[in-house]
Amino acid sequence: MLNRGDDIVVVEGLSKSYRVRNLERQIASVIRGVAVKVAEGDMSPRKVSTADDLHRTQATLADTIEHTRNLLDADLNRLRATQEADQAQARSHHDDLKRQIDQMVRRIEATLDGISDHQELLAGLRALVRMVRSEPI
Repeated sequence: MLNRGDDIVVVEGLSKSYRVRNLERQIASVIRGVAVKVAEGDMSPRKVSTADDLHRTQATLADTIEHTRNLLDADLNRLRATQEADQAQARSHHDDLKRQIDQMVRRIEATLDGISDHQELLAGLRALVRMVRSEPI
């Protein structure tokens, strides 16, 4: 029979890390040792004392979690900086596109002002220009 010690180790996060797998291997090793004793007929109660190992493993996991948190914070800061640069670039492209459309509309209006015949065509083209100007980019 295995008796748990007073120490309870709560392992959060990084469940796939090699340290967690190492802890699993250590626990499996202790269980196999007890299983061999039971198979040999030794049914006396046992106390498995691995508190020091568990404390070392807990400290190692805490260090790993802190290191991973620092890496994630650095990655998040890089992503934020990249996002800000992308937003600035998108605003710049938007402003450039708006200027190009405004120039195009002014050229069309100047061309229309030079045409005096075909009043219906002129009215239709002017309506098109107003529509282009009113459309959001």
